[in-house]
Amino acid sequence: GGGGMRALIAEVSVDCLESLQVYNAETGELIQGSVDEDGTAKEKEVQHLVRMEMATSRGPEGGRLLGSWQVIDIDDMLEGNVWH
Repeated sequence: GGGGMRALIAEVSVDCLESLQVYNAETGELIQGSVDEDGTAKEKEVQHLVRMEMATSRGPEGGRLLGSWQVIDIDDMLEGNVWH
C-alpha cells in the first residue's frame, strides 16, 4: 500500500562571486552595493545554501523511478520548513 511515493531532499552549498548595485532612478545615486574607482561593479565572494527535492515512485521489480530535482529553498528562507 501507500502508493510508493517518496521524496529525496539534498542541500548543496554553492560558492559564488556576486555583484549588486542599487541606484536611485531619479538621482543616479548608489544606494546599495559598491563599485571600483573606474565604476565597475565590485565582486564579493558569498556562499549560498540550495535545498532541492526529487520525488520518486515505485518502479518495476522493486526499484525506484526517479523524478527531476526541483529547488525548494535558497539560503533557508523557509527556516527549515521542507514541507512549506
